[in-house]
Amino acid sequence: MRTVSRFGLECLPSGNVVGMTTVLVAVDDSDTAVDVAKGAHRLFGDDASYLVMHVGEHAFVGMTWGYPYLIESPGLMYPTNWPGTQNTVTPSGVDLAEQQATDVANAASIPDATAVGTVGDPATAILLAGHEHHADVIVIGSHERSWFTRLVRGSVEHDLIHDADLPVLIINEPHTAI
Repeated sequence: MRTVSRFGLECLPSGNVVGMTTVLVAVDDSDTAVDVAKGAHRLFGDDASYLVMHVGEHAFVGMTWGYPYLIESPGLMYPTNWPGTQNTVTPSGVDLAEQQATDVANAASIPDATAVGTVGDPATAILLAGHEHHADVIVIGSHERSWFTRLVRGSVEHDLIHDADLPVLIINEPHTAI
C-alpha cells in the first residue's frame, strides 16, 4: 500500500492518516460541534476508533450566611424525597454531557463512536480522558471569543495547546461569507 507524506504525517492516497487509531473528539454545545466531529472523521477515516467527549458545567452557586459560594459537585441534585414531592430522578451533569456527546456523534455519522461525558474543568477532563482511553490525538474546535469572554471563562484551546502531552488538532469554525 502506497503512502504519502502530508503535513509530516503518513497518509493513505485517500488522505486518511495512517497509524493514529484512537481519536478523542472533544465537543461543546456550540453549533460547530458536529462540523468538528465530521472534520475529524474525514481526516482519520472509518478505521480509527472514536471517543466523542463533552464536558458539562460543574459549578452550582449556593448561598450561606448571605454570601454566594461555589459548590463543585459533579452529581449535584436536589433532594426529591421532600414531603409532597414525587420521587423522580433528575439527570446528573455527567448524564447530560454523555447525551450531548452521543447526539454529536450521531449527527456527524461517526460509526461505533464511544460517547464520554463528564463535568469539571474542560481542559483537565479532556487530558485525563485522553490518557485514560489511550488516545493518539485530541481533536477540538476553535471559536472566536471576545477578550472579555476569554478573561472570564478562559480558553480550552489555549490550555490544551500549552499543557497537553498528546497531539492536539484544532479545527477552525467555518466562516460565513459576507
